[in-house]
Amino acid sequence: ADIQALSSSVVDATIAIYQAIAQELLPTPMKSFYTFNLRDLSKVFQGLSQANSSVITDPNTFIRLWCHESLRVFHDRLIDQGDTEWFHKQLNSQIKNKFGFDFDDKISRGDAMPIMFGSYLDANIPAEKRLYKEIPNEEDLHKSM
Repeated sequence: ADIQALSSSVVDATIAIYQAIAQELLPTPMKSFYTFNLRDLSKVFQGLSQANSSVITDPNTFIRLWCHESLRVFHDRLIDQGDTEWFHKQLNSQIKNKFGFDFDDKISRGDAMPIMFGSYLDANIPAEKRLYKEIPNEEDLHKSM
């Protein structure tokens, strides 16, 4: 129920990030792949829809998932440190504006490992039955690779 209440805020925040990145980070000869379109917006929602309610049980985890998807879709394409810093400011701004708290206070896990979700931790389970969930630490990630 708490997570459902976030749905319009997640939509608004995702659209705001898409609009900002599409207006500010335009393609140049060195960054010709900086072409952002509505498919990118849909990829964020597609990533969110991979999650299962048995795994995403509280608002903070859902917002971490949203951050992960936004980072994968938009941030991973950025090659310039200034652009990546700009994107982090946009993400933090949306978290503050739409969800009412600071990324570092509520979302960050406080360690150096970035927020990461995936379905590849449970290698012994058939792929179609694996859950898309947060990868808790680097050690688990390395074991699964």
